[in-house]
Amino acid sequence: MGITRPEVWSDLAGELIHDAQGGVKKVINAEAVKTSINNILNTRKGERCMYPDFGVSFDEALFNPVDKDTMSFLADQVKATVEREDGRVKIVKVEFTAKPDSNQINMIVVYRIVGNDSIFQIRRELGG
Repeated sequence: MGITRPEVWSDLAGELIHDAQGGVKKVINAEAVKTSINNILNTRKGERCMYPDFGVSFDEALFNPVDKDTMSFLADQVKATVEREDGRVKIVKVEFTAKPDSNQINMIVVYRIVGNDSIFQIRRELGG
């Protein structure tokens, strides 16, 4: 028999799918934190009318050269925004890798949840 961990945090599943009871599926604990980070990364700064500083503006670097300075700017913005908006998270590193043939940038966000020794990561492609 497995050990059941108590529910510390919960959030709606990002896909808004139904659970077995017909309600909206929720995610708990580490998955809830991951959902929160994804919500921050998916929100463009200025998109929330009552909270204009919420989110990350990847489009600020849209026409900049894909170089070390631009990647550093984006990494700093992701780190500062996620840590400001979700106090449960400490960003370990943010890495960007350019894929010029497909007009994309791969992003990896490596983070810890405060009070948890585990390392988590989120991967996503920007552009394309």
